[in-house]
Amino acid sequence: MAESQSARVSPRHGQKPFRTDEVTLAGFQDLLDRLPAEGRLEALKRAEIQLMSDTDAGLPVGPATDALKWVSAEVSLGNSHFIRHQNGWYEIGANHLEYVDAEVRKLFEASPAYDLPAWPTEDEARALGLKNTYENSYNRLAARSLGWAFLDGGLIQCKLHPLGFEAADLIAPDGTLVHVKQTKESGPLSHLFVQGHVSADALHTESDANAAVVEAVRKRLPAFPEGRFEPRRVLFAIALKTGAALTSDSLFTVSKISLLHTARALQNLGIEVHIQGIDYRARAGLPVD
Repeated sequence: MAESQSARVSPRHGQKPFRTDEVTLAGFQDLLDRLPAEGRLEALKRAEIQLMSDTDAGLPVGPATDALKWVSAEVSLGNSHFIRHQNGWYEIGANHLEYVDAEVRKLFEASPAYDLPAWPTEDEARALGLKNTYENSYNRLAARSLGWAFLDGGLIQCKLHPLGFEAADLIAPDGTLVHVKQTKESGPLSHLFVQGHVSADALHTESDANAAVVEAVRKRLPAFPEGRFEPRRVLFAIALKTGAALTSDSLFTVSKISLLHTARALQNLGIEVHIQGIDYRARAGLPVD
């Protein structure tokens, strides 16, 4: 699975396509406000979203999909909780929701601190010699600050994934696979968790993918062990664009369920799943203690 850095949105209905680093409803608001209620659903079906490989020109990543598939929602009715995810509605009973909350809380409590740097403001990024404040630049900062291998954007090709998949944004010297995301929506987090699952599974089962990752990491960390790499930890590092702290309570229900599914799958392979927030307060314009 190739990693995307932006999306090209084609609203149709005479509106020009535009590029964004995050797909939000605000991008479609003008279109939807001009339509009668009965025509808005069809408009979202016709609008297309194409993931792109970077924030500038870039190359398409995967096929374009209709915007309706990106719409997430959560509604509580009585004792039931309904979520919309991947173009479908799902009902979650109160007992199951409590179970999900409790299990995700355990993941947070079991995750050690990784001393990730705060997400820089534009002024801080310039002072640090970074190109911008996008994920690619943050990952370069984290790699430089922590002595980790920077792999963001580098695709690993193997027989199982001939078009390539992203092994991780960063890899720590102890082999921890680190996947980074800044977002205020649930969709990108589900994509992040799927990316982590695909990567760890490929490294666990595919010898050609494993060898390619070891070679890529050793170019950046020569002391990284040669031979077969056994992934033991996956870290999801997340910055909430609101500036809020990442906790089990601040995650969307859809994201909690996706995270839990990924954690269970990787734990079955003997891989620990950790989750850590990235301080985004200054970038969001909030006061920092």
